[in-house]
Amino acid sequence: MIRVFHSSLGMIIGEVINENLDGDYEIKNPVVISPAQQGVHFIPLLPCVKEDSIEMKAKDIIGKPMTPLDQIESEYIKMFSKIELPSKPNLTLVK
Repeated sequence: MIRVFHSSLGMIIGEVINENLDGDYEIKNPVVISPAQQGVHFIPLLPCVKEDSIEMKAKDIIGKPMTPLDQIESEYIKMFSKIELPSKPNLTLVK
């Protein structure tokens, strides 16, 4: 499940792979969402390490995790996808 978190680092989007009873989350492929003139930029949090997940403690999370907008989630998924699928099929029927 992909969620957006607010923390002291800013807005972070990532795939929740574990949540414990204390409200801590393990997040795979965390990315900072940075506002830009035309949308947002994604800045990976772990570009220089072999690990692909972080643990966010409940005390470091501001508010509750939220669901990203469809367009943001789609762009995030594309960023980590090995295969990029077209958003709309370009099929032409030939008789």
